[in-house]
Amino acid sequence: LVDREFDRLVQREEQKDYFRRLTNIELFLKYPVNPKHTLSLTGSNRYLQYDTPAEDNFDDHDELNYALTGEWRSTWSRKFSTRYKILGLVRRYAFLFEERSQDNYTQRTLRMEFDYRWQMTDKVSLNGEQYVYVTYNVKDFNDRNLTDRSTRNLESRLDFRYRPNNKWESQTKLYRKEIHVSYLNW
Repeated sequence: LVDREFDRLVQREEQKDYFRRLTNIELFLKYPVNPKHTLSLTGSNRYLQYDTPAEDNFDDHDELNYALTGEWRSTWSRKFSTRYKILGLVRRYAFLFEERSQDNYTQRTLRMEFDYRWQMTDKVSLNGEQYVYVTYNVKDFNDRNLTDRSTRNLESRLDFRYRPNNKWESQTKLYRKEIHVSYLNW
């Protein structure tokens, strides 16, 4: 190849090089309050470093995540159990070069979950799940594109099963999801 063409190809390949380093710490605590109820807490910290050796690649960034989850499980009877869960998460993206600093942002998420398992009879069961969560993405600098936004979600699942005898089984599933995305105008 001509030197100029070779240098262009080498530069293009160097653009693809990167180095990732990930450190993750997790903590899990479980406490049985009594034989029917259990409380658990989970915490985590995740740190990701993304480095590129090419001088004209400005994708170098760090990502830092903190998460905390609390969960309460209850077995009310042999046939009925519930689970409540709440999760909080903060994720920060920090691009290290001025050329990408406008992309720095913080994401905050709050999520609540509820589900139950109900074996009504030997032939009929009902399982249900509900999720409610909200996520906020906020730029750390003046955002000239006005892309700060929030996302709110509601999800529902129902699973109904009926087995009249050993040969027949029926199942009905229902899933519904609502998403509302809005831009934040501070």
